[in-house]
Amino acid sequence: MTAAGDAEKRPPHIVLVFWELDLTLTFVKGFCAMILFMPKSFRILLLAAIAAIMIVLPSFAGAQDRGPIPGLLMKQPPQKPSVIVFHDTDGKQLSLRNFRGKLLLVNLWATWCVPCVKEMPSLSRLKAKMEGQNFDVIAINEDRDDNLVEPFYDKLKIPNLALYTDPLNNATKSWDIPGLPASFIIDENGVEIARLYGATEWDSPQVISFLQNYLPSPPLPIVKTGM
Repeated sequence: MTAAGDAEKRPPHIVLVFWELDLTLTFVKGFCAMILFMPKSFRILLLAAIAAIMIVLPSFAGAQDRGPIPGLLMKQPPQKPSVIVFHDTDGKQLSLRNFRGKLLLVNLWATWCVPCVKEMPSLSRLKAKMEGQNFDVIAINEDRDDNLVEPFYDKLKIPNLALYTDPLNNATKSWDIPGLPASFIIDENGVEIARLYGATEWDSPQVISFLQNYLPSPPLPIVKTGM
């Protein structure tokens, strides 16, 4: 489940989702009215064709894109996402290049997003459970008021996650997400492996096992040879 939040707090591009939904409902109503005026035999054939498509497409898409974690969409083929910038608590501008060499779980979230609030503790626990490995959780807050974030961390007792903010919503715009939370698994070279829209239990054994498959290999030892 993803959340779009209160209207006054949502990024502008997420507000458009609701406008598009209204247009979709209008189209569906018109389509249903059109079907009612069709000849019965043609109407039956059309509905049968639609039903067949609805059955076949999900299974085909699932075979192509779904990962071992419910809701996880594997990136086929893997590719580098658009460059995004965000800030740490000192106001320093960062990008994912600052974390190159690690497997990253990039999570976009907001304080007004109920599913985000629900999954945030599991992200913190995941970071602790994978401590010492070439892995990091980059939780980027998308609130327009970045002063809300630190009190939120204190209230929920999020001890293991660094605080990063993106009040201009650079990430949500560049990565064209439908809502929050949205999470992206990025390998050590900055290539997106998979993404997930909505919340999950990030510290579950299933998730940890999946992530460990993509951890960077340790560098080979340098063998000194005699001259």
